[in-house]
Amino acid sequence: MKLKLVKNLIDNWQPSTLEITDYNISSIEENAFQDLKNLVLDVGPISLQENLFDPLISLNYLRIEIKYNPQSPLRYINNVLKTVPSIRVLEILNSDSINICDNPISNENSLPLTGLYYTGGSIITLPTNSLICLWNLEKLSISKTQLTTIEAGVFDSMTVLKYIYLAFNKLTHISTASNVFNVRNLEIIDLSNNSINKIDKEAFEIVSNKLTLLNLSYNSLDIIEEGIFKNIKCKVIDFRQNRIVDIADNAFNTSHVDTLNLLDNYFSTFNRSKWGLNDNTIVYMEYMQSDIAFSPSNKSISLIDPNDDNIKHGTEISKKSY
Repeated sequence: MKLKLVKNLIDNWQPSTLEITDYNISSIEENAFQDLKNLVLDVGPISLQENLFDPLISLNYLRIEIKYNPQSPLRYINNVLKTVPSIRVLEILNSDSINICDNPISNENSLPLTGLYYTGGSIITLPTNSLICLWNLEKLSISKTQLTTIEAGVFDSMTVLKYIYLAFNKLTHISTASNVFNVRNLEIIDLSNNSINKIDKEAFEIVSNKLTLLNLSYNSLDIIEEGIFKNIKCKVIDFRQNRIVDIADNAFNTSHVDTLNLLDNYFSTFNRSKWGLNDNTIVYMEYMQSDIAFSPSNKSISLIDPNDDNIKHGTEISKKSY
């Protein structure tokens, strides 16, 4: 699609949000939308062009589908957006690759993004150095793609990264070799709704003391091996809706987990000490046709309604002790 020149549509009108859904835009005239903060380009794939967004000096949020040209020097998004000083959140639709950062990286071609969202498309690999120009990134989301591989070191330069959302992809294996999640300030890791059936030992040995949620629900795990969560400190680990039938001896003996959600799996027994769980860890699981919660205060057993939406969504629930 080709876009015609965009000037002020109405004299003295400066919107903060503009959604373009059915126009062809090739350039934006200087001062056309100098106060525009949010731009949604729902017009199909757009070819990246030099200085395309330069007039949008106040732009904070951009949603775009990019027509990728591997031969173009502008195939990397940082080369196009580096002149937009206010850009903080970028959402990219239906991409076939992670084409954010050109190398070598420098202060001149880094991006001040705090949020990056890839949705849809045929992305298969998250390569090393693909995010190296995003020093300020706090939230990363890649979802509904064909992602199967996360290369080692991809998050090494991201010292303020707090949130990693990689749900609804095609991941099957979390490898120790990559150790990608060992990021100091991580708070949430969401790997739900993949096809993960294998996690290597120490794959989740994470230095962060701020981790509140590790979401592994809706995957294909059948056993939790010893050493996977070595030294992890996390408020909630969610294993709902896997195929887990057993937990190895001492699987959690060096971990510090407040709540372990094992609902909707296939356990026939519960053994806190054998699994290496701390006495203060609350465990939700299905056992002998009843849903139960093990309370750390008096180690009593509580019956819970299996259809309770509060449980399904991991929120706080009330317990009746026996």
